[in-house]
Amino acid sequence: MMTFAIFDDPTPRILPAGHTHVWLAETAALQTPELLAAYQALLSPEECEQHRRFRFETNRHEYLVTRALVRWVLSFYRDVEPEAWRFERTSFGQPYVSAPTGTVPHFSLSNADGLVACAVSDDSVGVDVEKTSRGAEVLDLASSVFSPAEQGDLMALAEDLRPLRAIQLWTLKEAYLKALGTGLSTPLQSFSLAFGPETISLHSPLPDRQEDWRLATGEIGLHQMGVACRRTGNTDRTIKIRRTVPLVRW
Repeated sequence: MMTFAIFDDPTPRILPAGHTHVWLAETAALQTPELLAAYQALLSPEECEQHRRFRFETNRHEYLVTRALVRWVLSFYRDVEPEAWRFERTSFGQPYVSAPTGTVPHFSLSNADGLVACAVSDDSVGVDVEKTSRGAEVLDLASSVFSPAEQGDLMALAEDLRPLRAIQLWTLKEAYLKALGTGLSTPLQSFSLAFGPETISLHSPLPDRQEDWRLATGEIGLHQMGVACRRTGNTDRTIKIRRTVPLVRW
């Protein structure tokens, strides 16, 4: 596990080579009518329809903040108004920018019980956040979501350490599949992650090498966050975080 460093404003607003930025928004702090109305005004007609479909207010709010956050973050790196971005999904359900055209950072989104994350990178990236308290629940599913090697590593730990390791594995595996772009069409048990003293190693039958990836996990308040980002050439990969309030402050 690691502690994520905090990044300052890049000048100019570009991603430095070898850097991945993860932007965080806490939904409980984003509740004023004025702010919610401003976020609603950013949505495309399709997003407005999706927003209305959510049955529970908590889910509607997290969706609204997620859409506002990705627009706000992408506009940090491109001279584009937040409401101008348009998105589509791949056949695997992964979002991508369909307009405006031009180079934009790779990005990945995740939200869970009060926290929304948007990771941006100059190469493939995935992020996943979950409440740390879900560790026991994930541990109960170990036989269906973790590889035999991962299950063995879990059982080798002291019993009180297993829930945390389970939620770390879960978020990292989800982040890796997002970075691949395949989502859960790639079975979670088809590859393994192993925790070493300083690094997390990848063992996969896919055409990926461990040295092609930077994997990191750490606590963000009550949440666990996993980040997977592809390295570019021989460039090392630095992961930094920043908290933000979309449309108010970077």
